[in-house]
Amino acid sequence: MKRRPLLSLVLCSSAISFVPGCNPSPPERILRETITTYFEENHYRVVEMSMGEISSIAMGQKRYMGTEGYVVPIRSITLEATRDKGEPVRVRKGDRLIFINGMIHVREKAGERGTWIVVNISGIPVL
Repeated sequence: MKRRPLLSLVLCSSAISFVPGCNPSPPERILRETITTYFEENHYRVVEMSMGEISSIAMGQKRYMGTEGYVVPIRSITLEATRDKGEPVRVRKGDRLIFINGMIHVREKAGERGTWIVVNISGIPVL
């Protein structure tokens, strides 16, 4: 039986080209700005934020035909209230709140490639 190495190579390279690839995550700078803007819109100034390694959302959380989404681990974040806030946490203007080990989910805004929005926050109960 003769082997056909060229045919095997062509078939393998063709199969690889049909495997979906991973999109690189957005730059950390962009996500940092997105998260900072989100907190500013909710009357908190980001004093300090340490982010972990950005990863794609789990396959089970992806939506069919949905936009790209990523998980941003927040190692630590210090927020300063820019106005008095009530429940669930009573916060006065100028108070600083420190949180560790939070998670923020971001997603690309539908129809606006390159624009990111915060869609879920866990471990940072201030809003």
